[in-house]
Amino acid sequence: ESGGNSNSSSRDTLCDIIPTLGELISKRTGESEVYWKAEENAYYKIKNPAAKAALKHSSSEDWVYEHVIHNILFPETAYELIGVTRHYGELRLILKQANVSSELLPSDQDVDRYLRDELGLVPEDRYWYGNDVLAVTDVGSRGDNVLVDDCGHLFFIDPLIRLKKSALEVIEWLVGPVSQ
Repeated sequence: ESGGNSNSSSRDTLCDIIPTLGELISKRTGESEVYWKAEENAYYKIKNPAAKAALKHSSSEDWVYEHVIHNILFPETAYELIGVTRHYGELRLILKQANVSSELLPSDQDVDRYLRDELGLVPEDRYWYGNDVLAVTDVGSRGDNVLVDDCGHLFFIDPLIRLKKSALEVIEWLVGPVSQ
């Protein structure tokens, strides 16, 4: 179902939306279901925003901004928020992400260089790169969350982002003061 008010009957229900998302390619995990829509060359994800919250150290308010922060850090793999719904009895986001045409995996050195030189993140331990504001993980060369094209450009598909400050403070650090 979509929404939570008496007006929800006028909105599309999840049962109406799912058939339009394309072919289910990844069955439900604790984090998301993934659909492929070839005619749009895009993936749709029905994602649980609370998934891995303990690992990411995010507060209940920060999940709203998680994909905004991803889009600032990794604009070439930006998410588009399609909607919010209840699915499996939980709040879920419906996200769209354009396909990356490359299937090449980068070297660990390429990922390390990008995170250090472009984002100013340094290894914190075996799995995380960060600074005093945020950290990212799930970006190793052995997974499928980072791809590289023939020109050496990296595409970060779905890294985990840990916020070390509130989401608004992280956004201000990334782009400058945010007016409220």
